[in-house]
Amino acid sequence: MVRDGRLIAISAVQELDEQPTERLMFGITDRTCDKSCINYPMVRKSYLGNWQSGDTKSELRGREPYVRVDCDTALGLTAKVLLDTASSHGNQASFSSSYGGWADTGNFRPDVMQGRLMNLTGGCTNTQGDWSPAGSQICLPRVTGDMGVYPAQTACEVIRDNTEVFVLVGCDPIKNNSIEHTVADHQCLAPGAQISDSGCKFIPINPQPTPSDEYLDAGLGQHRAQHRRRLLQCDGIPFICNGLTATYPDVKMICNAGDTFMSHRQDTNRLIRALTKVEMIVSVDVWWTAATRWADIVLPVSSTRERDGISIGGIDSNDRIYAMKQVIEPEGESMSDCHICEGLAEKMGIWTQFTDSLELIDHIEVAYNRSAASKDTSFKDFLDKGYARHEVPQAARRRVRHGNL
Repeated sequence: MVRDGRLIAISAVQELDEQPTERLMFGITDRTCDKSCINYPMVRKSYLGNWQSGDTKSELRGREPYVRVDCDTALGLTAKVLLDTASSHGNQASFSSSYGGWADTGNFRPDVMQGRLMNLTGGCTNTQGDWSPAGSQICLPRVTGDMGVYPAQTACEVIRDNTEVFVLVGCDPIKNNSIEHTVADHQCLAPGAQISDSGCKFIPINPQPTPSDEYLDAGLGQHRAQHRRRLLQCDGIPFICNGLTATYPDVKMICNAGDTFMSHRQDTNRLIRALTKVEMIVSVDVWWTAATRWADIVLPVSSTRERDGISIGGIDSNDRIYAMKQVIEPEGESMSDCHICEGLAEKMGIWTQFTDSLELIDHIEVAYNRSAASKDTSFKDFLDKGYARHEVPQAARRRVRHGNL
């Protein structure tokens, strides 16, 4: 519901989500026009005044105020530092810390847009794995032969009928699937209950008890992790990854989009000390967060309700596609991640390589037409209705992961 140009309420569509989460609907409504939203491009005072001389006083990050500038100035300064860093220190000195992208849940995620931009200028240093299943991403390839986290899993019906013990390692599916990082549809709750009712025993290995433990009637095994490397504390140090020896790069600038790196990392004080050696930090975000506080340049991004997009429904079910429609105008001078990167590409002289003359809705249509849903539902009908379904083959309900081995 929109009133006077502001989003004031969200209601669930029962046919799409039988168990909607009230806090999720409230959260999306509350955060869209929150006072913490970044409405205008901002540059740290000393950086704006001294970028030409190079005396930008990075030690004042997190302590001094920002100055509002126009979009052209902010994009120009950002483009300059991206090009200068690559020219003076090599592409490895630029670190793209955006492994995800919570400003957008679909095809035009900030990490995708930023990754394309930086790859067109020769690449950069980026992350490997992510902060959600990082331990499993390292362990499971040595156990099952692949990354083991995001590919399609064994079907719930097969688990229900054949599993005696189910181990949850650093996993809280009841909480996680109430939120999602695509469009939440809460389809894991009923299968989870069916598996539990079949007599399967759940054993969680987590730092603390979780809502899933109670819902699934789980025996609890706990652990805590103490040691993890962070890229910014390790430049020049050799390391071994997948049998290859490499050296951590000397990072001179960070470009961060849609990722609150200050909240994700452990040992925040150590991270703050490490950031003092970085010459430049750009943060592209919707809200003023702990991460944007430590940036030199802050670029404002529109939220999912302030732009058009396309996304899947439910990372586990993945049986529908949603038209992420713009319902209100962007606050202030905020833009989508796609348009921000287009602006940077133009300043860097690579606009024609980054994009084309098509509008965003045209790119959305191209993405939709590549999906199986387009065979039965036209793009116009998809936009009018707001979603389209994929038919789930019956064979998928009997899938056994690695069953052909």
